[in-house]
Amino acid sequence: MAEKNVLIDLNLNNNEIQNVVLQNLAAEPTGKEGKIYYDSASGVKAPKFYDGTAWKQLAKKDELPVVNNATLTIQKNGVNVQTFTANASANKTANITVPTKTSEVTNDSGFITKEVDNLTNYTKTSDLPTAGKTGKFADLLEKPTTIAGYGITDAYTKTEIDNKVSSVYKYKGSVATYANLPTTGQVVGEVYNVEENGANYAWDGTTWDKLGETIDFTPYLLKTDAAATYATITNLNKKAPLASPTLTGTPKAPTAAAGTNTTQIATTAFVQNAIASYSITLASNNPALTPSSGICTWTISNTHNNADVLCSVREVATGEEVFASVTYSASNIVIKINSTANIAAGTYRAVIIGQKVS
Repeated sequence: MAEKNVLIDLNLNNNEIQNVVLQNLAAEPTGKEGKIYYDSASGVKAPKFYDGTAWKQLAKKDELPVVNNATLTIQKNGVNVQTFTANASANKTANITVPTKTSEVTNDSGFITKEVDNLTNYTKTSDLPTAGKTGKFADLLEKPTTIAGYGITDAYTKTEIDNKVSSVYKYKGSVATYANLPTTGQVVGEVYNVEENGANYAWDGTTWDKLGETIDFTPYLLKTDAAATYATITNLNKKAPLASPTLTGTPKAPTAAAGTNTTQIATTAFVQNAIASYSITLASNNPALTPSSGICTWTISNTHNNADVLCSVREVATGEEVFASVTYSASNIVIKINSTANIAAGTYRAVIIGQKVS
């Protein structure tokens, strides 16, 4: 049913509204602030109003329970002391005696009824040690026999300490030779110095373990001495190789004796001395040469006796003398030049000098 708003004042004191009955519901309706209804749900039976947030129960006078001739009986040790009835018109008083000492307690369950002074195997409070007094440890019952029994977890036992001490090296002294080391009674960790080699030996439980020895470095060359005495690899790498060296600067060599005719290097001094002794000169430029096994061979006809001529090979462009192997025979002069590439014609000039006629 739709709500109706009344815009006039109603004075209920004059009974304008009579026999008003609130809406009777067993479940809470939709709330609206100020709205009321009667909650007929079992266990409630009271009017409720909505405060804008929730339904609140209005004050209700509790009903007193109805007692129909109930009886309250007080007993002592199974014997009735006093009985009260709910509809009695006068006050009732029950006299209950509360025991104050053990002799007043019935010994139905084996309670102690004698004084403590007469009990066997008990100690009187007056005989107990005063606070702070310590008894003998030997008199304690079930006393611990291990460190763990005392609750100590961060301590070593005697066996553990003995094991650790036995693993530590202990210097015992020196002996002349290895054969003089003890063979009986030695303990793990004992160390001896053997004078014959300066070594230290430790007993490992089975044998004498060699720990170290003195090393004589007298026969050895120190690093600083080696650098001053021997060439380093870096310096050696700077040296010319024995095979086909490429020299720079002004290389020098010993001057051979006059008339020397070998593979010995001829110095400019040797050549000048030789030239002074010869009057026949023959100059010839090389043809195109092709190397074989890294060597270019140049053959020149020799019209002189092989013992009477000297051949010098020079570079045409610079006039500098080059190293070459020269072999003389009665008919030819064979010149061999180290080269892995073709040599163009006219690159070198062979100067052949003949011996003067005496």
